Amino acid sequence: MGESQQSRAVASLPDDHTAHDTWKGVTVKWTSTTRPVDRGGQGPSGGGAVHRSLELQFLRQHRDFVHDSYIPHVIDEATRMRLTSRERMLYTNGEEYQRLWTSHAFSHPSTFDTLAVDTALREEIRADLLRFASRRDDYARVGCAWKRGYLLHGPPSTGKTSLVAAIANLLMFDVYDLELTTVATKSHLRRLLVSTTPKSVVVVEDIDCSLDLSDRRKKGGGIVDEDDDDDNNAKMTMLPPAAIGRESISLSGLLNFVDGLWSSCVGERLIIFTTNHPERLDLALVPPGRMGRKIELGYCSPAALRVLAKNYLGVGEDTDDEAVNGLMAQAEGLLAADDDVRITPADIGEVFMGCDGTGASAALRKLVGELRRRRDHAPAPAVDALQPSALTAETM
Repeated sequence: MGESQQSRAVASLPDDHTAHDTWKGVTVKWTSTTRPVDRGGQGPSGGGAVHRSLELQFLRQHRDFVHDSYIPHVIDEATRMRLTSRERMLYTNGEEYQRLWTSHAFSHPSTFDTLAVDTALREEIRADLLRFASRRDDYARVGCAWKRGYLLHGPPSTGKTSLVAAIANLLMFDVYDLELTTVATKSHLRRLLVSTTPKSVVVVEDIDCSLDLSDRRKKGGGIVDEDDDDDNNAKMTMLPPAAIGRESISLSGLLNFVDGLWSSCVGERLIIFTTNHPERLDLALVPPGRMGRKIELGYCSPAALRVLAKNYLGVGEDTDDEAVNGLMAQAEGLLAADDDVRITPADIGEVFMGCDGTGASAALRKLVGELRRRRDHAPAPAVDALQPSALTAETM
């Protein structure tokens, strides 16, 4: 009786129905029964009310097995089926304080099978996510909040948003799209945090544009030039009127959101930051303890091209069309052999969708032409860029 209502299993069968089930060699019988409700010894109720019950029968020798293994298995299967069938939601925050999140049905089609990234990286991410989702007891045993942080970085249109959607679809999580520029105070940020639900992905896109980190750099002795000050002024103009004159969100406030005490209020959660410029981020924001994985999504590779060709053109590696195979080989050669041929998966998708001809060969022919055009018109590298003194070390 001490269990919470959410942890109890609720089963149902049609009235007066019997079903047999076998799990790991042990057979059990489920039986649904009904009987009229007797109210206060005055006889059966005339209103037709009935009491329904569900009985589970098994051999006495299997008692421990049923309690310790079979019933948890049934509960896990019921949870999985409920998560699979439920409508998942996309939540966005705004300037309203009474209504923290606005919800919309989440129906993004991206999956790990359609991601235009290298196969090895895709499988690494998939395995990492499934490992995280299965380790609730491990996190509890070592005293850590059940959460994980990802930093997705790379040039624009390289698939960061698609990867977020694929992650949500793989884990069957809801998505909370957190817009920091509309969060005026740290208390508002905490309210947003505690109102999220388990099994969710909290996303902060373009984190370098959503938070002013210059004060942290100055206090740490870093060099901040006039361009940084101009950027700060530009970022301040992005704040909503409600934030003017209030305590704005600081780096420390965001770090408390990521891994402070308030971060443990909701379990089984992913926190994902995206940026086009990882070098602009404060080092305090991206150590391994806060961001479990830093994932770079770059320009299209030959492996990613094969995924795109399958998605858009229905062309797989087993095609026997010699013209298509030849054009694919040309496109892959251009992507692999020349660093000047830089094209994003989104750009390739536009080429395929904008092809006037019909068939895969026409689309691939247009792509080869576009890749050659980019190669021939690529700007020559600056002389200073070739000198060792001009090279800069990445901050991540």
